[in-house]
Amino acid sequence: MTAIPEKLMDAALSLIAHRGFDGFSMKDLAGEAGVAVGSAYRHFADRDALLEAAYLRVLQGAGEAMFDDTPVQLDFAQYQRWWRRLWAYCMDNPTHVLSQYQFELRPHSPSDAMVAAKHEIFAPVAEFFERGRVAELWVDLPNEVLALMTFECLGRLAHKHLRGLALTDCMVDQACRSSFSALCATPSQELT
Repeated sequence: MTAIPEKLMDAALSLIAHRGFDGFSMKDLAGEAGVAVGSAYRHFADRDALLEAAYLRVLQGAGEAMFDDTPVQLDFAQYQRWWRRLWAYCMDNPTHVLSQYQFELRPHSPSDAMVAAKHEIFAPVAEFFERGRVAELWVDLPNEVLALMTFECLGRLAHKHLRGLALTDCMVDQACRSSFSALCATPSQELT
């Protein structure tokens, strides 16, 4: 049996994906989750706390899918492995993908705790970017820019694919190669 907080977070992600943040009330959310409205407030201080918990769940799921305990390597094989794992996660969790950009576009900034959690979850990517930059393998841009050029691009492609843009496996692989090439400081570093 699924616990009430998980039911509420699942319902929130589904409603956000299909209606946006402003498209539902706590009553709608409770109805979608199959619980009483009061249950939401017993488990979460307010709507923002529930939404932040749901977003954290999305980030944790992506991180768990992408990373394992192997050391970070600075090569295409590492990048491609993460890319394919994240793509598979996105295809297996469409409401997570469809709600992701709603979270990113919210008018207020995430809490300090959320920012810290996101940094911790995606620390292997930060290490990959930072070590590659120091070794002069990657272009000298801030991590946030490198993330936009690479894995956040994948998220956007997944979002578009789930909204009807027909992407073949070959296209997804080519996007992986192209985004890795954009990361490389020199053409000789590409796909090695």
